[in-house]
Amino acid sequence: MKRVWNLYRVSTKGQVNPEEDIPMQRNSCLKFIESQTDWKLENELYEKGVSGWKNKTDDRDALVQIKKAAENKEFDILLVFMYDRLGRREDETPLVVQYLVDHGVEVWSVKEGQRKIADHTDLLINYITFWQSSGESKKTSMRVKEIIEQMNEKGQYTGTTPPYGYEVYDTGEKHWKYDKNVKDMRINEDEKKVVEIIFDLYINKGYGVSRIAKYLNSSGYKTRSEKNFRINTIFSILKNPIYTGIKRYNVKNKNNHDEVLPKSEWKYAKKRDDWAFIDEEVFDKVQEIMKMRKDKQGTLPNKGKLLLNGIAICGYCGNKMYSDVTRTSYTLKDGTKKERIIRRYRCLAARTSDTQHDKALYASDKHEKAFYRLFIKQIEILLKNKENLIKSRQANNKNTFTQLESEIDILIKDKNKLEKDLTILNNEITKSLLGESSFSPDQLSNIIKTKETEKDGLGKIIESKKEILDRKKKTLEKEDEFVLSLQKIKDTFDKADLDTKKMMISSVVKQVMFKKDELDITFKVSI
Repeated sequence: MKRVWNLYRVSTKGQVNPEEDIPMQRNSCLKFIESQTDWKLENELYEKGVSGWKNKTDDRDALVQIKKAAENKEFDILLVFMYDRLGRREDETPLVVQYLVDHGVEVWSVKEGQRKIADHTDLLINYITFWQSSGESKKTSMRVKEIIEQMNEKGQYTGTTPPYGYEVYDTGEKHWKYDKNVKDMRINEDEKKVVEIIFDLYINKGYGVSRIAKYLNSSGYKTRSEKNFRINTIFSILKNPIYTGIKRYNVKNKNNHDEVLPKSEWKYAKKRDDWAFIDEEVFDKVQEIMKMRKDKQGTLPNKGKLLLNGIAICGYCGNKMYSDVTRTSYTLKDGTKKERIIRRYRCLAARTSDTQHDKALYASDKHEKAFYRLFIKQIEILLKNKENLIKSRQANNKNTFTQLESEIDILIKDKNKLEKDLTILNNEITKSLLGESSFSPDQLSNIIKTKETEKDGLGKIIESKKEILDRKKKTLEKEDEFVLSLQKIKDTFDKADLDTKKMMISSVVKQVMFKKDELDITFKVSI
């Protein structure tokens, strides 16, 4: 009796279905063995989620085991359902067949029969067969990649694991080709609440990713796999535009999924409103804060108990004020022990500075109350005149915008004229070569070079002025948004917790200057 080993393989994890793929191959192989009078099944090897085209022979454990067993004469026949189950690499698979045959093993396929290596003709046939198999695999791969690319462009679900905050569901719609329903992605309401908490803590309370993770874990929230939230999970959520309804793709190297491609190569799909639950403005603000933290530009008041932490400065030397805490313990008559905490703002440079400091230590309660009164008073003045202020800003900038736009229009007209001149001059070259022009080719060449230099110079000036105009318009928009945001601060400040108050203040205040009997607020936008 000939000893038979069966090899079953499915290409990708998405294809691995114990009720469909491998059982189908196994049943066919078993029936084929039964039809042979002198065959006996002795071993079955399974490869799940392994690509016969992407993975080399030495990287596939089952084939390594088969080769070693062939060397030790442990079996006589290797049986596969089809030869593409053995592999699709045209440069290696024929060698595997030849290696097994050379070691006395017959190689059979249920659908294609036996592969023999009796002469050069058999070798040629084997190479042609596997070359065709490789070609079909590459064509299939190209078709699949193109389909996925088009689905991504349209914002369609492509079968990947959904990001945290989403889930896969059966649409009930029949697939156009396969006997199954189409699946799509939708918002998971439970996970959505956690994502909203993460964005709120980051943008409204100034929490860092580490602090957010600690908050979620201590509050009993778990990831989808019932594990604690980690810093990298919070980062990935805050940086993923999917929550605004825009899916990003082409993020990782297709040949090495551990390698992230440069951001310039990332692509973004068409927005889907049914996927969006974070405002784009909120998402953009988060990215701005993350960049500021990464570049260490400015200070966010996300630590400490002082209201003006990070923006309080000494009015005498201009140095940053730091927190100063005094703790004293005392015991009540009934024996209860209590602790008194006094917080102050301190200028650490006062002792060493050459500048005279009339005061270097400021009680937090007293000066934060003074700040609040002045802060709200200035906001009320602004809000009372906000319409006039916005109109005044727009009027002041209108002349600037009009002048820049007029300059750009003139420059574009000059550039267009140069382009027409270049077209005429290039046509003149033909005439010159035919002796029908008053100019020589060299003369025309020099003129064309001069004109092209002028045109390129104008193009750069136009782009520069457009950038200046765009920046000025964005600055005006931010200034208007700044004025309008003050109303929200005034309405919600009193009821907000300390972290939210600090973020509100830091969003509109650049610095707060402390001096003896004096306090001055500098807003981020000149008022």
